[in-house]
Amino acid sequence: MVLKLTRYLLREVLPLYLVGFVVFTILMTTDLLSSTVGVMLRNRTPLNEALLMFALRMPDFISKALPVAVPFAILLGLGRLAKDSELKVIFTSGITPSRLLAPLLLLGAVVSGVLFFLDANIRPVANARWWDTINIVYNGAPPPKEEQLFTQVQDGVLYSASSIRQTTPDMAQLSGVMVRSPEGTYTAMGGQWDSRQQTWELFSVWKVAGENQAPTFEPRKTFPYSGKLVEFTPLPEYLSISQIQRKLASGNISLETERSLRFELQRRFAEPLSAFCFAFAAAALGLLLRDRSWAFISVILLIFVYYVLWSYTPELAKVGALPVWLAAWLPDGVFVLLGAGLMRRLV
Repeated sequence: MVLKLTRYLLREVLPLYLVGFVVFTILMTTDLLSSTVGVMLRNRTPLNEALLMFALRMPDFISKALPVAVPFAILLGLGRLAKDSELKVIFTSGITPSRLLAPLLLLGAVVSGVLFFLDANIRPVANARWWDTINIVYNGAPPPKEEQLFTQVQDGVLYSASSIRQTTPDMAQLSGVMVRSPEGTYTAMGGQWDSRQQTWELFSVWKVAGENQAPTFEPRKTFPYSGKLVEFTPLPEYLSISQIQRKLASGNISLETERSLRFELQRRFAEPLSAFCFAFAAAALGLLLRDRSWAFISVILLIFVYYVLWSYTPELAKVGALPVWLAAWLPDGVFVLLGAGLMRRLV
């Protein structure tokens, strides 16, 4: 009896899952088309480059569509059963809600396994190549290597720059530069880092020697700075797990970059589990529904809440407003708590 019910439930849910996956993938692809086709036509982008750009974006779209199709399928499937009073018949026959929950959780677990594989092996590589390709389409060149908020102390002198952009293997442009030495504080809008000559050269420099001293202007000022160019860090989502771990172990990164990398490392494990957490929350909610219209509204609310949390937690982790582990696991945790709370009403 339970085995037949499991098969019946999966036959109800799996076609809806496929429909949801296709719909969400098409929506994201359409959004990409609307934002890039005009640029590609103006720049006369070759067809092979355009197709490559869309192909490289597909792993990211698939990774996003796979988990959100889970609540879509479960809630609409259970909503149909509730509308036709089939859930009521099942419960009155003595079958507990937990037995209905098991096959739906199995669906979430299978999707989570697929997501683990995609996020660990395919998605980061595809994202990195897509970023290079879309920069070539828009700007005619790959993205420059750039690092934000660099600060180092060397021989009692503070070296700081708001951004560093590498121009050659040994040279980099500095922006928003400040050098604080025993002689005074030097500021400049721009400068140049020459790792071969071991110097920082500032242009249009203002010097403040002390609190009551008037600032003085110098066209150029050169400071000794020993060391290699800073190790430039691509966006964390473009790195594999092993690359993130190597970046963290190197230590040659800013605090903000370190937080972003640690957050991304945690998210690589938390994000695939979102499918399982979606299944738990959606199943618990769906077993309480008595109308299919509420099922559709619930789909929208669950996806909206998840992606609000998913979108804002990276910035909260980056600035230190939330611990990295909490920010990464917060979306999953919210849905686990929601599912647990709803299950208490079912038992």
